[in-house]
Amino acid sequence: MKKTRSITRLITIFMVLLIFLAVTSLGYLLISEKYSRFHQELTSFQEEFTARQKTELQSQVNQTIEYIDHRLSQIESLARKKLKQRVEESLQIATAICQKYQPHSDTEIKQLIKTTLGAIRFDNDGTGYYYIMNDKGVFQLNPNLPEIEGLSLSDLNNRDNPHLLDRFQEITSGSGAGFNTYQFHKPGQPRGSKSKKITFIKRFEPYNWYFGTGTYLDSLEETIQKQINNYLNIHRFGSNNQNYVFVIKLLEINGGNDFGIMYANANRPDLIGKHISDNTPDATGKLYRREFLKGLREHGQCFVSYWYKKIGDNPQPQLKTSFFKLYKKANLIVAAGAYHPDMDAVISVYQSKLEKNISRDVRNIILILFLTFFSLLLIIRFMSKKIRQEFQVFTNFFTQAARQDRKIDPYELSLKEFQNLATTVNQMISQRQQVEQSLRDSEGKFKTLANTSPTAIFIHQHETFVYANPAGCRISGYPLNELLQMKFWELVHPDIREQVKLAGQRRESGQKIPARYEMKILTKHGELKWLDFSAATIEFKGKPAIMGSVIDITDSKQTEQALLAEKERLAVTLSSIGDGVMATDISGKITLMNHAAKQITGWISDSALDQNLEVVLSVTSKNENESPIDLLHPLEDTNQHNYRQEQISILSRDGKEKIIAASTAPIGGQDSKTIGSIIVIRDITEKVHLRKEMETNQKLESIGLLAGGIAHDFNNLLTAVYGNISLAKMFPDNQEKVSHYLEKTEQSLSQAQGLTQQLLTFARGGSPVKQLVAIGPLLHEV
Repeated sequence: MKKTRSITRLITIFMVLLIFLAVTSLGYLLISEKYSRFHQELTSFQEEFTARQKTELQSQVNQTIEYIDHRLSQIESLARKKLKQRVEESLQIATAICQKYQPHSDTEIKQLIKTTLGAIRFDNDGTGYYYIMNDKGVFQLNPNLPEIEGLSLSDLNNRDNPHLLDRFQEITSGSGAGFNTYQFHKPGQPRGSKSKKITFIKRFEPYNWYFGTGTYLDSLEETIQKQINNYLNIHRFGSNNQNYVFVIKLLEINGGNDFGIMYANANRPDLIGKHISDNTPDATGKLYRREFLKGLREHGQCFVSYWYKKIGDNPQPQLKTSFFKLYKKANLIVAAGAYHPDMDAVISVYQSKLEKNISRDVRNIILILFLTFFSLLLIIRFMSKKIRQEFQVFTNFFTQAARQDRKIDPYELSLKEFQNLATTVNQMISQRQQVEQSLRDSEGKFKTLANTSPTAIFIHQHETFVYANPAGCRISGYPLNELLQMKFWELVHPDIREQVKLAGQRRESGQKIPARYEMKILTKHGELKWLDFSAATIEFKGKPAIMGSVIDITDSKQTEQALLAEKERLAVTLSSIGDGVMATDISGKITLMNHAAKQITGWISDSALDQNLEVVLSVTSKNENESPIDLLHPLEDTNQHNYRQEQISILSRDGKEKIIAASTAPIGGQDSKTIGSIIVIRDITEKVHLRKEMETNQKLESIGLLAGGIAHDFNNLLTAVYGNISLAKMFPDNQEKVSHYLEKTEQSLSQAQGLTQQLLTFARGGSPVKQLVAIGPLLHEV
């Protein structure tokens, strides 16, 4: 076996020799006697260069300030316009929902509006959202902070937003639309933190709501900062565009460890966003930042010279003169600088001084380079011979490995590094074999799954199908050869074809669109089918493609539509029923009321929903121990399917006493357990009152018959007594003694006869009508 050598050791030794020769030779020729004079002349030239560059530096700084001022005024105007546009879009969405779902209740429409607008996000960082308040300033929707829904703006008034409610009231009492600026929590920030925000709200007339949205000013500032950085990166100046403008966000004009934040810097982008200190010296130890801060405090602008690193490969600091100016409107320090060595005059200064020694230097350099080249040539020749042998082994190996799974023998190599490389290559081949086997297994599993799956699977690339499983052919009705020649949207129903086509193109181009949605297609035979469509972007044969799956949901869609129609018919039926119908859950809370039930109970709006049955059917004291909740007790018995309780006396919500008849029936769940009840009520107040009047009349009629009979009998007795008294008065034995008593008796009989007449009047229902009749017929009858 050949002796093992280390290629690293060989290269290290040869490179050390090479570097030693190069550094020693070049250092002796170029550095001696020139270094000190070079720096003296360079410093002098840089001072002259600073004076010539001041005009250009001032111009660059002023142009940058004009650009910043323009962007500041422009971006806030654009932000306000964009906010107003987004609120108008939300109003259009809400109006469309109201029109589309007009038959539904206001509660359902409001919830649908809140659900739709609450799910919308916009702006690049997703911090944009819609919120809704009523005319009192109470939040109806705030997806950023759901916990404040139901709270008023007055609850949010604090030292950061002292006039929040006042501004809202100004808008609501005015045109109904306006802008406002305040501190508020920004999505993605820690709880409790707030950012300055500008918002726009506008009234939504149907519900007297106010829709609003806003943008955070720090996001605008970030946008401006990015634009400024882009502007400065493009607008460089000077030789080779190595001079640049940089901007500092001023926090403290008097300086300090954190007197500012680097706002924009083309030379040091790593410093952007970091605090800077005036205690940092330059390469010579000069505290140049304190110097320019002093100049800004006294004059608003100044020039400062210092040493700083230059853009490019040279890491050494160079002398630089910069012009600093304070832009008070945005509290920014705008500065531009120029490096002294950039002037071509440096070359001309050195040219005259180097001409005397150039010939000697060139001869010496050529001699040294020739010796170095000759030495390197010998070394390279030796190294090439050794390495060529090693590479020949690898060449032979790769030639055979391309045709068969062959591994390299490490013992055929003499260099240790190549032996290690051979071992690594062998491991790579083993891993490749395992990966290829895994890929073959995975491909077989996928084909089996795709061919047997009832779900259609397809791959769409460059506007055509490139793969479809048997389920895709079965659902579409097209054979595979025809399907692979079609574009995806040719299957889509014409009503939504353009929309789906655009979505597919956007998805394939890498844009984000919903991964799953429902759609309808027309099969080859013209049959309409509903599909549950899911798709994602993949890479197929090295290019972007769309892989999707499709489930036929036509049957479930038809069932859903039939269920909705049945639900509508049920709602119409309940509304047309004359009796009141209420539904409760197992705890007795109202879950449904038709119009008749609302009229009977007085709960006209939907406020009765979620109320207890005892609250809606408020009983009076006339029911003794009966309660509406007694209607639900029989439902605990599974054999009791109907229960009726007559004449429950209740007080409607408007305070009227009503008598109702109620019946109940259980609502069974899927497991045959009672999950609630249906209660049917009927207003029988008028019926009960009529029945009571009839009973009273019947009683009075019976009493009248009895009184009439008694009066007739009593009147007959009185007539006999009255006749006898009259006869006694005609034939008295002792006129003086009995006449007085007979008159008294006759007076009492007259009073008794009047009482009898009153009884007859009561029995006949009125006073008797007196008529003159001939006495003859009466005597004849008697």
